[in-house]
Amino acid sequence: MNNFSLPLFMQVKPDALAELKENLHYYLPGEESGKVLILTTEGLLQRLQDKVVEMLSQLHEYKVVTVEKSSFDFAVMVAKKISMEGFRLIIGFGGGTALDTAKYAGFVSNIPYIAIPTALSNDGVCSPVSVLLAKGGRSHSFTSKTPDGLLIDTDIIRNSPRLLMQAGVGDVISNYTALYDWTLDCRFNGRHTNDFAYMLSERAVTALLYSNVQNFDTPEGIQMLAQSLVMGGLAMQIAGNSRPCSGPSFLPRPGRTLQPRTAARHRRRHRHHRRRYAAGAGLHHPRGPAQVLRHRPQPGPPGHYGGDVRQGLGLRQRRAQGAVHHPQHHGDDAQTVPDREIPGNVPHHV
Repeated sequence: MNNFSLPLFMQVKPDALAELKENLHYYLPGEESGKVLILTTEGLLQRLQDKVVEMLSQLHEYKVVTVEKSSFDFAVMVAKKISMEGFRLIIGFGGGTALDTAKYAGFVSNIPYIAIPTALSNDGVCSPVSVLLAKGGRSHSFTSKTPDGLLIDTDIIRNSPRLLMQAGVGDVISNYTALYDWTLDCRFNGRHTNDFAYMLSERAVTALLYSNVQNFDTPEGIQMLAQSLVMGGLAMQIAGNSRPCSGPSFLPRPGRTLQPRTAARHRRRHRHHRRRYAAGAGLHHPRGPAQVLRHRPQPGPPGHYGGDVRQGLGLRQRRAQGAVHHPQHHGDDAQTVPDREIPGNVPHHV
């Protein structure tokens, strides 16, 4: 049996940071009055000065540490600092560099960890994995913990680089082929899918594709994307591996299954390529690529995520088709099962 934990709270709304103290008081009573360590990255406090002031005003005693490089040694040093100076809560405020460092430091020091992401580019925001630089300056994935709480301020996310949000959309849509690949692997190798992990990953895709949200630049659109990414991260945690979310698009070579730690490192390295993975996923949809690649039936104005996603992701149809049918000629993406063996309708249960 896999042991896993879920976040105690998750707020995705405008001005979500204003509710930091309220959520801490309700879900982690007493922690808001203790010493809090905040990890962030250089320049972020100045760029989001109003939000930072709002966050800090709700804490009784705090210390801010800037993470220059998300290394294993630095994360361990932070964990030692937490233990020696009596910090009772750690907050990661920023992107993967700050969040992964805070996540691992909180795991090692055994204190609550709150994630406040400033971009939504992948499902690692809620995964139990930290990608850190280790020996030789190479990235390694370390077992960590899921956040005890998530505060996703839509005002902050809306002002993040558009490329990162596109990567997040592609990451979610790529779950579709991952589930097909997982089911086929179980069928041909006598394994079984985890029903709950499958359900969460499938729900993440369908909720995003068939919602009434017309624009991911709105609070409603950001909320939908955030929920789908979180469901993907939790699906991997429940399954104990990356199969619910990392299929043909994310395998470095054919036939290789990535454990969550390895998958997180690979996904971080190729995060911008998720825009293309989204288009590739649509070519195997039983209703045809036009349906899965079209968030809304009609194209929208500039900046709209509706219409043909391939155009919005900068991927031409010819290259998208080639990437799926001839993956060996399009980088390191490869399918576990050849294209001809993918049936029109693979059942959920094996």
